Amino acid sequence: AQAASSSFGGGGATGGRAASEATVVLVMHPVSESGAAGMPAQPTTSLPVLDSSAELVAHNGMALQALPEELRADRGVVLAAVRQDGRAFRFACEALRGDREVALESVKRHPEAIRFAGDVLRADRDFAVEAAALNVQTLDFLCDELRSDPAVIAAA
Repeated sequence: AQAASSSFGGGGATGGRAASEATVVLVMHPVSESGAAGMPAQPTTSLPVLDSSAELVAHNGMALQALPEELRADRGVVLAAVRQDGRAFRFACEALRGDREVALESVKRHPEAIRFAGDVLRADRDFAVEAAALNVQTLDFLCDELRSDPAVIAAA
């Protein structure tokens, strides 16, 4: 039989690692040559060893939602998450939802993510032009004023 365990944060199986690190450990128990109860003797897949939260969200951006607030406020972790899955943007801290680069990275992959951008960005014409140029579907999620703005339409 085999078991996988993961630990996040500064205690438990991580042995006091910093809160921004995560480790995935694959534990193998001996089985017969042919495997026990019809199971193969060796694992059929391997799990990556992830040394940081940024690596974790780079494999699964939506894992950002399960990380502690201080990691959802870490720009590197959030950028890695939204580059993997733009929908993860909704789980970023408020300050990073107002970060132009982070917001645009998320919109590239998921146009609806613009709904979670900070109020200042959502009202910014230049931001709307950039977002529309990256993903025309972003227009569907802009306010009426920006959706009908000739510069925004031209960028799309």
